[in-house]
Amino acid sequence: MLTAMFFGRGLLDIYNAAMHSPCTVADDFDHQLDQDATCMVQVSGMITTFDFVGALISLVVSECPEGANIKALCASDATILVGAVSGLLQTGASFLLVCGQESDEIDHILDDIGPDIVP
Repeated sequence: MLTAMFFGRGLLDIYNAAMHSPCTVADDFDHQLDQDATCMVQVSGMITTFDFVGALISLVVSECPEGANIKALCASDATILVGAVSGLLQTGASFLLVCGQESDEIDHILDDIGPDIVP
C-alpha cells in the first residue's frame, strides 16, 4: 500500500509539472533565483518519490520466502541513499524559498558588531 501511495504521489507530481511547471513559467517569479529554487524543489521531489518506490519494491523482493535476497537489499540501500540526497537538495531549496535570499542586513549587522569582536 505504501508503494502504491508513493507511486500515486509521483504521478500527481508529474501531472502538476506538466500542467504548470515553475521550470518553464517565469512570469510567476520576481527573481530568477526563486524560479530556480522552486524548480529544484519540484524536480528533486519527484526524484525522491520514485526513489522511495524503487526502494520499497526492492525491500518487498528481498522478503521472499526462500531466503533473504542480498542483492535486493543492496539495491534498496542504494536507492534510499539517492532519495536521501535528493531530499536534502529539496530541503535546501525550500529553505531558500521560505527564508529568503541573503540580504544586505547581514553586512549591516556585521558592521555594527565588528568593532566589538576581539580578533
